[in-house]
Amino acid sequence: MSDGRDWTVVLDAPCAECGIDVRTIEPDELADTLHASVEDWTTLLIGPGAKPHLLMQRPAPETWSAVEYACHVADVMDLMQQRIFLMLSEDKPTFSSFDPDAAAAAYATRTPEQAATLLAGAANRLGDVFATIAPELLGRSGQRGDGATFTVLSLSRYFLHDDLHHLWDAHQGL
Repeated sequence: MSDGRDWTVVLDAPCAECGIDVRTIEPDELADTLHASVEDWTTLLIGPGAKPHLLMQRPAPETWSAVEYACHVADVMDLMQQRIFLMLSEDKPTFSSFDPDAAAAAYATRTPEQAATLLAGAANRLGDVFATIAPELLGRSGQRGDGATFTVLSLSRYFLHDDLHHLWDAHQGL
């Protein structure tokens, strides 16, 4: 569930919770990092020993289940693809708002298999974008409605933190 914190701090320092330092992810590693995370998600969701009833259960009322986190990450992959396209096609666009809690209403009804399928499809689409961004376009920028400004590279790293942090969250909840 969203907690209202400003997660842009992970662009300047390792995450205080999960320890991930996205500043070390080089542009040519974006797609590989994404695909490696989806392999980890897939193992968690449908790999040997996966327990669907636990993956679909919230560990606490205000904490998403592993399936809910996975569906959220898939949605955000598609959102990041849209935002990157905006930055590549417009000068300094402002991104529309995204309410993760509103989007999450449908997540609770999904199965681990559905979540894994959503992640795989979204990762293939976003991974293709990461793999084909010309280096000279990584500095193009856009802005969230709250004023946070991103470049294509910083938004990509910001997303990868979200992905990897939620994978960490999912493991913590099991």
